[in-house]
Amino acid sequence: MRSLKVILFDYHSLLYNPGNFSSYDEILKASRNPETTWDYIFKYKREAKHFFLDLDQTGLLKDVVSEEMFFNKLENDLSKAKIYPDVVGGLEKLKSQEYKIGVVGDLPRTYLHLFPSDGFFSLVDHFCFSCDNGGLRMDSYEFFTIIEQFFEESFYKMILIANKEILRDSVVRETAINLLEMDRNKGTDDREVVHSMSEVLSRLYTP
Repeated sequence: MRSLKVILFDYHSLLYNPGNFSSYDEILKASRNPETTWDYIFKYKREAKHFFLDLDQTGLLKDVVSEEMFFNKLENDLSKAKIYPDVVGGLEKLKSQEYKIGVVGDLPRTYLHLFPSDGFFSLVDHFCFSCDNGGLRMDSYEFFTIIEQFFEESFYKMILIANKEILRDSVVRETAINLLEMDRNKGTDDREVVHSMSEVLSRLYTP
């Protein structure tokens, strides 16, 4: 895999307990159309502190939702997210080999700060989340086209390291991007699956 130039990680490969969006449950229950409301959440472009005022003006809610309760639950969700201890060291080794690093995922903007800042952000060349691209989801070809354009490299020179739920998506497979399954929970003994950053480094033939 020496021809690789870009390594993309799904954020689940870097964080454990990354939050399950439970803080939005009450909003969805109070909405007139949960699907439309969830779409609005993913496309929301401003800081979380403006969220409730903007949401109220959309007319999507039929019932009142406690703003205080929402942010308490959101903070609780985010507090559970921790970076795996092997991530920073692993990324440092990849950067020393002159790989470009990207982090991808389906996240609302209010969740972006769940990533630790110390020694992490400086190692990532680009975060490509749905909230930064008009609400595009990872199951859209347009999403990966944006990644290709940003890094100015073809899919053949990229590898996406992610869990099996993402990798089995037909759109991901149609991009011709290299794929590597990562299972942090070690739920499989498949030799084609990696479980840690050291195994990622070994698979990429990186000393």
